[in-house]
Amino acid sequence: IHHLEAWKEETTGHRHAKSPYAHELHEIETALLFHREEPKYELLEIARDAGWNVEHLHNWIAAMDDESPFVKENSYTRKQYFFDVQGSSIFEIILNLSVFIIFTGLLVFGALHYDGTDPVSTNYRSQFLSALFSPFGTLTRWYLSTLNGSIQNKKWEWLPVGTLLANVTAVVVSALCQALLHVTASEKYLTRSFLEAVKVGFAGSLSTVSTFAAETIGLLQALPRYFWGYYYSFGSMILGLLLGFVSYYWAVA
Repeated sequence: IHHLEAWKEETTGHRHAKSPYAHELHEIETALLFHREEPKYELLEIARDAGWNVEHLHNWIAAMDDESPFVKENSYTRKQYFFDVQGSSIFEIILNLSVFIIFTGLLVFGALHYDGTDPVSTNYRSQFLSALFSPFGTLTRWYLSTLNGSIQNKKWEWLPVGTLLANVTAVVVSALCQALLHVTASEKYLTRSFLEAVKVGFAGSLSTVSTFAAETIGLLQALPRYFWGYYYSFGSMILGLLLGFVSYYWAVA
């Protein structure tokens, strides 16, 4: 029952008609609790932005039905829904794939075109490479977000561990890249461009301020009974600062 209580704590502030997410909350609960199917991906994104951990409902349903742990023939898990193309037409698939190839090609061309050592070429090359690295950071963050709600310990199950890992990892990667930039000679312009791209593109896309803020606001709804919001927000910042400092010092030492 503690899974259901945790879900109620996170969504209490949105269970009134004036809430902008009241309708979406109703749709999520209807899909999971009555139809036993995964909500639409758009609804999962809204839940994430609002700071609701849908895994609480998943865990509660699984606990209520030991014989059928929330895996039905016609239902989708979050990963399956994200990568499912059965609902897309051939035209949509070809169009999206073509756009992806064209824009990726343009970014690669831009990175190769600006091959000079002057500040302008170096700056443009870093920007093109950053755009190429950013999807990898976004996908990594999405995969890590699936860890939210995976903690089985009742004392810590409220912690969005996936978002925490994404932000902390981004801090470490960014600090390491900045440290390597500090010790890399200026004439090694290609190495510096790649380090800058990893820092800005990959680490920048891996980290998330919006989800962190939404989760903090959602956890603060538990006040004054629980201080989860303060633990999560201050703990994330302090842990990020400590690991960032240690990573930077270790790289330059």
